[in-house]
Amino acid sequence: HTPIGILVALLVLFAPVMPWRGATWASLKGDLKGPALVGLLGLLATVAGTVAYARASAGTSVGVLLAKSVPWYLLIGLAATALGVNLAAVVSRWRMGKRLLIGAPLAHTGLALMLMSFVGSSAYDREHKITLGLGETKAVMGYKVTHRGSEVRKDGKLQVNVDVERGDHVYKGKALMYETKHGLMRTPAIQRGFLADLYVEPESVDPGEAESPHGSGSGDTVDIAKGKSTEVGPYKVTFEAFDMSAHGKDGGMSVGAKLKVDVDGKTEEVSPLFVVSGQETSHPPAEFDGGAATVRLMSMTVESGTVHLSFAGAKIPASGSAAKSGKETLLVQVTHKPMMAPLWLGCILLLTGAGVAIRRRASDASAELGRRER
Repeated sequence: HTPIGILVALLVLFAPVMPWRGATWASLKGDLKGPALVGLLGLLATVAGTVAYARASAGTSVGVLLAKSVPWYLLIGLAATALGVNLAAVVSRWRMGKRLLIGAPLAHTGLALMLMSFVGSSAYDREHKITLGLGETKAVMGYKVTHRGSEVRKDGKLQVNVDVERGDHVYKGKALMYETKHGLMRTPAIQRGFLADLYVEPESVDPGEAESPHGSGSGDTVDIAKGKSTEVGPYKVTFEAFDMSAHGKDGGMSVGAKLKVDVDGKTEEVSPLFVVSGQETSHPPAEFDGGAATVRLMSMTVESGTVHLSFAGAKIPASGSAAKSGKETLLVQVTHKPMMAPLWLGCILLLTGAGVAIRRRASDASAELGRRER
């Protein structure tokens, strides 16, 4: 949709500076000089944001991302210039007392701001999945997220309580999970900010078991990228590939993760499954080390080739409260979406400008009707 956005930005940019009569190249250059500076600043800010995004995203090359972002830069530059042009038109007409004539440029100002926000919110969003035990805190994308437990409300919806901390500010969020005729619905907890919003969406809640078959307090959760290895207690675990041959097993659509586990100098192969049956998901445990330990595939990110695994076993030390026997475990997707507040501001300006334009047309029509009656 970027080419369409560029075309819209061009139309919005030139609409206020190209009247039906009297437009010259000299007047055009004069009208665009100041707004072009706004466009340049918007472009530089976008480049800086691209570099910061690449550095914050593991495995993302700054150079490759900059090259891929060229169409976005063109859209941002044109939209920022259009923002400057139309904002200048609004201020000019307001000062001249022509306040009913600010409708079109005010609506175009909002549209330009929305175009810039669309790029920021869709092209530079980031997401991570994390598992939290009751009372456990994990750092993700500069925030600290804590699971404060869940409760069933009077309306039957499951409310998941999370704290999101950044600096001295703590946001107490309430996410929801509930069944409808369309299946399982989720409402994320949203920490809103001027430049970015953070969405914490629950994917599953495991109430825990009364007693772990491997002993109290055993367990660990890890994220492993394809081809990488990590240490889990005395075991070395390597994620080799996704196992699509598991599709259709265990009564639903299944995807497996092919793992190699080094156990006392020997290598074992194990493939835990992620099963989707209707609207429900399950994570059946896969045993290794002669049944002394198990691993479950909790979630996966196919785009980045990463799996989120949960291990349990007497030889595996506990990792935070997520691993404690009998404790509730929460799997959440944390999404960082920039430019959401400017997007809503653009919507407000667009609607306000449309309202002013409608009022002006109504005033003109009323005046015309009065002249005809006389």
